[in-house]
Amino acid sequence: MLKIIKSLAFILLAAVLPVQAEENKIGDTFAVIWEYTTDDVDLIRKSLSTQSGELLKLWEQGIVENAYLAEEQDFENGTDILNIVFFIKANSKAGAEKILNEFTFVKKGIAKYELYPVGLLWLKTFEDAAKN
Repeated sequence: MLKIIKSLAFILLAAVLPVQAEENKIGDTFAVIWEYTTDDVDLIRKSLSTQSGELLKLWEQGIVENAYLAEEQDFENGTDILNIVFFIKANSKAGAEKILNEFTFVKKGIAKYELYPVGLLWLKTFEDAAKN
């Protein structure tokens, strides 16, 4: 009987989260994975400060979260180029693309991105929604 109650509670919780997310305008979260489309290291270095500032601004606004730093070794000329992977919150994939297409790296053709939907942050979202 306890297993049935736990299962029902889980199902109800899973059904309620999207509704609470909609009420709180949480939207979906997407993982953003970058791939360089140029081997022009000077262009990358000259644009890196601007790109970093754009990312930081979105982080401060709560749109970007959980940024991870990766380092690509031996990038063409034996130099090390940093790559940042992060999560972005948006109402839709199109909404996330609209934000990302404004990045300097995209506008200058330095890098392209892939979006991977990861959904809602389950327990934290429920906890925050319960406080409202």
